Formats: sequence, structure tokens, C-alpha cells
Amino acid sequence: MPFARFIAKELARPSEILGRLFLAPMWNKRNSALNDLVFEQLALETHDRVIEIGFGGGYLLGRMAEVARDGFLAGVDASPGMVAFCRRRFRQAIMAGKLDLRCAGAELLPYPDQSFSKACSVNSIFYWSDPQKALTEIGRVLPPGGRLVLCMTCKESLAQKDFAKHGLRLFTEDEVKTLVFLSGFSEPQVLRARDRHREFLCLVASKQGHSK
Repeated sequence: MPFARFIAKELARPSEILGRLFLAPMWNKRNSALNDLVFEQLALETHDRVIEIGFGGGYLLGRMAEVARDGFLAGVDASPGMVAFCRRRFRQAIMAGKLDLRCAGAELLPYPDQSFSKACSVNSIFYWSDPQKALTEIGRVLPPGGRLVLCMTCKESLAQKDFAKHGLRLFTEDEVKTLVFLSGFSEPQVLRARDRHREFLCLVASKQGHSK
């Protein structure tokens, strides 16, 4: 297997050993600027209930837990290795009933309708088998007015990486905005930023509809 294809496969669904020893620490460090921007845009309150799709090494979960002390956090990740890693890392929060981590895809979230007040995802959309279905599913677990914060490396930056040619689905800003809007969210506000690794987008939108 070519090295670039191997890396793409591991990024999509890391094995437990490689994920724990290499990918989780790398993600937590290299994606910190993206996660920090998402954390800022979530504008968390102590009682918020938040779900993260594709939590990787758990950097953002850790930051959110510091604020949502009277709320509840949940996360899904397609990698059993990352789920096992973060279950060990956040064992106390899980035992206290403050955090729930599941191995699941974005297209079928294992939570009831309107379970969360906010949702977020960082550099995960590239690996979703059906992004439209996934975003609609995220909308299902949010109430009307619930906030979505979606952050990703820009297509122009990611397209330069060899591993991105193997199974990743890249999106332009307009494509993602359209997907979000067609999934039942408001027209997203888009922020562009850059760190020393790449340029990235952060989209912030609210679920459309009226509260009962």
C-alpha cells in the first residue's frame, strides 16, 4: 500500500496503537488553532449540552468540559481506537455522567431528537460517507436555534497533501455553505483563518425552525 494511501486510511479511522501513540497527540497539537476557534464560536455556557462529531484525540472535549460544568458533553468517532483512547483519558467525566463517547458515524447519531443545544466538528467532514445526510442528522439532535460550528482545512490547502488524493472528499467554501443551508440550517457565517500549517474555514449556523 502506498504510504500516502496508508496515511489517508489511518486518518479516516485510526488503529488503536498508531492512534494512541502518534495521531492523537499530533491532532491535539496541529489542530489546536482550529479547535480553539471552534471553542470560541461555540460561546459555551455552563449548562450547555454539546455533541462533537469526530473528536479525535479529545483536545476540544477537554476545553469544553472546563466550561460546560453543569451541562453534558457527547462525542462520536468512527475509530474504535480513538474512542478507547478518549474513554481512558476522560474516565472520571464519563463515570460522573458528564460525558458520553460512542463509536458511530456522523450519518446515524445514537441520540434522541433535540438532545443537544450545540454541535461541532473539526476536520471530520472529509471522511463522512454522506455529508448531506450527516448534517441533516446533526440538525435532528439540535432544537430550533441550536448552534452548529463546523471547521475544516480549506480545499486549496488540503489539495496540496498527497494523502488527500486517497478517499478524502474536499469542499470549497460555497459547497459547504450550500450543504449546511440545505440541511436545515441558517445561512452560515464564515470565518477564515490561518496557522503555520494551513488556511481553514469556520462556519457558524443555527438550526432553522420555531420552538414549540
